[in-house]
Parts: sequence; structure tokens; C-alpha cells
Amino acid sequence: NALEAARLYAEAFPNRRQPDRRTFIRIHQRLRENGSFAHQRRPGRPRSIAPDLEERVLERVDINPGTSTRRIAMQERISASSVRRILHRALLYPYHIQRVQGLKNTDFLLRL
Repeated sequence: NALEAARLYAEAFPNRRQPDRRTFIRIHQRLRENGSFAHQRRPGRPRSIAPDLEERVLERVDINPGTSTRRIAMQERISASSVRRILHRALLYPYHIQRVQGLKNTDFLLRL
């Protein structure tokens, strides 16, 4: 019962803002329909990237890790967000190495 759930919530969390009973009704419906509290995927065009394109992007990054996502996007004629999505799925993240100090041969002994 949604009213009972709202009452129990109010007792357990008296200092918080109380959700409307319809919130509990929606949560219960979602749990019944999906078997989970998570939102169901929305209909529409799926985000799909061709496997060969994904390979080419990852190969470009492998060859030159310093290449920007925008440059790869221009070269492959895809959006920069698609490049970032491919990198993210491969657990890679765009970054640029910035050298702050130059090391000299004499610095080697000092670093030991």
C-alpha cells in the first residue's frame, strides 16, 4: 500500500522532505515490471558504433596516445563525442601530457 509506505518513510526519516504517495506507486510499478528499481532503457535509435570504426579509433590512439579526440574525429569523419564514447568503453580517457620540468643526465643520481 502506497499510503502505508509513505507513512513508514515519514516515521523513519522525519527530518527529510516527504515524497508523495504517487512516488511509491511508481517505484512499486517499476519493480513489478522490470524486477529492478532502475529505469528501463528508452526506445529510440540505439547508439551503435561499427566494430571496424571502433578498432580504427583505438588503433590511432595506440599509435599516437597524444592525439586529441577532435583530431581523431576529423580524420575518421565522426563526432568527437563518438570518439570519447569509444575511448570510455575501452577504459581510456583523453589527456595530454604536460612536461613541467626537463630531466638531465645529471639528475639520475639525485633521483635514487
